[in-house]
Amino acid sequence: MGENQNWYRQLLALLLLSTAKAAVEYLTNPGSRTEAAGQLREAMQNIDYDSAAKALIRAIDDAALVSKEKVDTAIDTLRDSAVDAVDEAKHRAEKQAGKSGGGGRLRFIIGLAIGAAIAYFTLNQQRRDELLDRLTGASGPIQSIRPAVNQATQAVNQTVDEAQTQANEATDTAQSSVTQQAEQVAQDAAQKTQENQS
Repeated sequence: MGENQNWYRQLLALLLLSTAKAAVEYLTNPGSRTEAAGQLREAMQNIDYDSAAKALIRAIDDAALVSKEKVDTAIDTLRDSAVDAVDEAKHRAEKQAGKSGGGGRLRFIIGLAIGAAIAYFTLNQQRRDELLDRLTGASGPIQSIRPAVNQATQAVNQTVDEAQTQANEATDTAQSSVTQQAEQVAQDAAQKTQENQS
């Protein structure tokens, strides 16, 4: 595995060594120029271009995976902040709908909110409306707070969905572009290997 990670260092070292050897031979013994060129060709043929291309593709895939994870993290952060914004809007709407009372009244309101949350999940729509009518003394569904909360929730969900779509498109585009470039590098390397062998 260490060889796969350091393939570019090995390639560079091999090229430098071969070039230095060829230069020394060229300067000290002009008659051995063809031998030095042959040694350089032989060194270039010994390079494993397939493993180099595979290592390059693996590095590109790792980079794409890391960038996708960062985009997912950014989307999760955006979603969390959107949920916080919706909660804030809900609290503001609740404050506008009723005045805050004393400490005993606050406990009653908290108990009522917890009971309403439990009832919301356990009762169907009609029973929820009837229970709310009995508790508030109103007739018909309460619509003063719900539109603002629903609009804020819809806007946040739409923004999150658009961000998710754009992030997925950007990740897919980047990954396909990088994969095409890696395939082109691998093809070029294979073609050079064939040319050097012939």
